[in-house]
Amino acid sequence: MITLKAKLVEYTEEFGGYIVYVFENLEFTDWTNKYIMCIRYPNWDQVPFAINSEGYLTFTLIEAGNKYYDVRSGENKIYTYTHNRFDKFILIQEKLVDEKIVV
Repeated sequence: MITLKAKLVEYTEEFGGYIVYVFENLEFTDWTNKYIMCIRYPNWDQVPFAINSEGYLTFTLIEAGNKYYDVRSGENKIYTYTHNRFDKFILIQEKLVDEKIVV
């Protein structure tokens, strides 16, 4: 799993309920890791967020050929494609400051 500060740049909803997100890596060190594309699976729950939202993105690199256990079928299966699996996105909330001073 990888976690980094990111901003949602764009997304698209694909056939079958998959959502493809493109995040700008706000901690990038060179152009090869400035943008990250992640795939959110149809059964993944996530609090809604909008384009330009900033927060902490967690994703996992999935490599084709690796095995995983499918809970619905009860069988071990093999990933067909290499991709970044979207795990979660925690929004950065602006905090309001109370201007009261207690002496």
